[in-house]
Amino acid sequence: MGRRWGLATAAAVVTVVLAFSGFTQWAMADAGLHDVGLPRVTGAPAESPVRTKIRATRVENGPLWSGGSQRGAGRHVVTLRTLEDLTTLNLTVRIAPADELSLGQVTTTVPGNRVVISAETQDDALLYHLALRHEHVLPAGGYDITVRFGGAAKDRDAVGDTYEVYADASRPLHVYGDFLPTGTDPSRQS
Repeated sequence: MGRRWGLATAAAVVTVVLAFSGFTQWAMADAGLHDVGLPRVTGAPAESPVRTKIRATRVENGPLWSGGSQRGAGRHVVTLRTLEDLTTLNLTVRIAPADELSLGQVTTTVPGNRVVISAETQDDALLYHLALRHEHVLPAGGYDITVRFGGAAKDRDAVGDTYEVYADASRPLHVYGDFLPTGTDPSRQS
């Protein structure tokens, strides 16, 4: 009986250590990120990396701040500011509905080859994914991630477009929001 309890206790300790260490491996379903060895961010949802609740925002969490803005037809920008180095970063931008829209480019101000970027169409939405490469660090600072999409974007209402970020610094971080027209007060997102 004592040996069983010892093995069960050891297994529980290993599970807790792996769950809180932020190094559990994962891959975003069908996002083309399966081979990059992305670390799982503590608290990231297992079922879907995409927030679909419209006008629900949490733009600041500890050292991480985010903002979403529209910069003309077919161009959305997610701005991230972090006061601490990030050891993991997973961003998903969801453009919905995607009727008559097509995937476009993603550009970022993240330096070097630190991130993996992919895009896909899923459940009537365009999904853009950006993830910090395994064993890379994103230094404290400000970064812009721009997603572009084509098609009937000119007079499109962005009310269903959202972004969500999971990251790790000195602790797990989670922010999310939507996209405001250029010139709108970003404090409205908080």
